[in-house]
Amino acid sequence: MPIATITNGESGSSVRTKLNSVIGAVNNLGTAATTASTDYATAVQGGKADTAVQPGDLGTAAYADTGDFATVAQGALADTALQPDQVKSSNFTAANNGRYVVTASLSVTDPSPEEGKGFVVVVRNGTATIGGTGYSTAGSQIRRIFHSGGWATYVDSLTTHTHSEATTSVAGFMSASDKAKLDGIEAGADVTDATNVAAAGAVMSGEALGTPSSGTLTNCSGLPLSTGVTGNLPVGNLNSGTNASASTFWRGDGTWATPAGGGGGGIILQAAQTIDTTNRSATSTTYVDSGVSCVLANNLKDTGSKVRIRVYAVVSNSTTAACGFTLFSWDGSTATDLTPSGVNGMYEIVCNSSALIWTVAFEFVHSPGSTTPLTYRLYYKSNSGTNYLGRRGADTLIDCPTIMTIEELD
Repeated sequence: MPIATITNGESGSSVRTKLNSVIGAVNNLGTAATTASTDYATAVQGGKADTAVQPGDLGTAAYADTGDFATVAQGALADTALQPDQVKSSNFTAANNGRYVVTASLSVTDPSPEEGKGFVVVVRNGTATIGGTGYSTAGSQIRRIFHSGGWATYVDSLTTHTHSEATTSVAGFMSASDKAKLDGIEAGADVTDATNVAAAGAVMSGEALGTPSSGTLTNCSGLPLSTGVTGNLPVGNLNSGTNASASTFWRGDGTWATPAGGGGGGIILQAAQTIDTTNRSATSTTYVDSGVSCVLANNLKDTGSKVRIRVYAVVSNSTTAACGFTLFSWDGSTATDLTPSGVNGMYEIVCNSSALIWTVAFEFVHSPGSTTPLTYRLYYKSNSGTNYLGRRGADTLIDCPTIMTIEELD
């Protein structure tokens, strides 16, 4: 910026005044007036100098060596060191991850439960009651941890390290009884599962027995009779065999009973039947073979078996006459009259008109005394006239079959 400006036509006195002012200003210049601007700091550098730390701003640490300070690792240890407020002499509520030293008898309240977290208490003096249990041994370290929905307590000694015994839910040391059980397990023993049990030739509960070579079933139930029982079931297993005999049978109400009609012959072992449709006639006054016969297909069960013969027929006669019927047995070579002694036949009836028929129906139980099946034959006779079997005498307008049924009875 100029010190003075002289304009054209300005008065002499004004010019002199301005010149004197310039001469005075020059006389007052410092030594910097004769140096270059590059010999000095810029305005930006001067601004930085204004904000720079001044010696008076530094603390005493700025003048110390690094060896005068703790390291980072030492500082971390200091962070975890026991603080004065962690030394307790009265009841208090612990904090998760807290560590405490107890110097007097007191009770410790558990903090809000958080899975896997808890606190540690070291007993120096007195009794520390934690979780309802008192710990008074000096030097004991009690670790309280919340795990799987419950609090677990572990007691260590700062001089003798100990653990609680293991449970099914909390880890710990093995008890003497558990060690004894472990010692009792055979070396190399397998887990008891279906594969290993089957390999040993045994079965597990609930599995099929298969076909064992031998064994005694005790306290078993649900044995299937269709596959679990072979051979004949002893009668003693049915109502203890009370009233069981050759002439009784096992009823549905669980008792042995005699068949209706008397003992013996209650069970039919085999049967055969002949239905004869031939119209037959005879004039004999003695018994003759009618030609109607029947035989069982199989041998009888034993020599004590009985055979029941039933006959049904219709008969007529050309006049009024007595018509008789009986049975003969045939063993292949000999015919035997089975008519009971003292009577003329097994069935007799009087016929008095050839226009009518009369029903013939009777049965007889025979004891052959042999297992060979016999042929049974129907014989008939009349004391006069012509005897007609299966029809009436006048014609065949009425025509019926002659039926013989035989049954082996047990």
